[in-house]
Amino acid sequence: MSGERRKITAYLHPDDAMADKAAIAALDAMPQRMRGDFYRNALISAVALSQVDARLPAVIAMLFDGQLNARKLLDTIEMITGKPTYHAELTPNSTQGRHTMSDPDEEKNTLRSKAKNLF
Repeated sequence: MSGERRKITAYLHPDDAMADKAAIAALDAMPQRMRGDFYRNALISAVALSQVDARLPAVIAMLFDGQLNARKLLDTIEMITGKPTYHAELTPNSTQGRHTMSDPDEEKNTLRSKAKNLF
């Protein structure tokens, strides 16, 4: 493998996907000087998630609505991998992410129905 830097380009399509629209809103709210590191970290995070299960980056990206929190992410990972994530310490209104979730059972059912449509 070469030690050279590599430039990667991707396009977001806000007219075609709600997740893309939510991502653009989050990126626009971020200071310009932080975006390069954020893009790099996001890409590496997706590669790391794909090592857990190759479907995770695509499913999480598709489900992203700008309101992701820790419980929702862990529920998604658990649903896709079929392995428990041990997140009993998170409360239903956990603010581990930027937003809170009102009803964990409702959120889990929404995630399940969206995931079923993928397969």
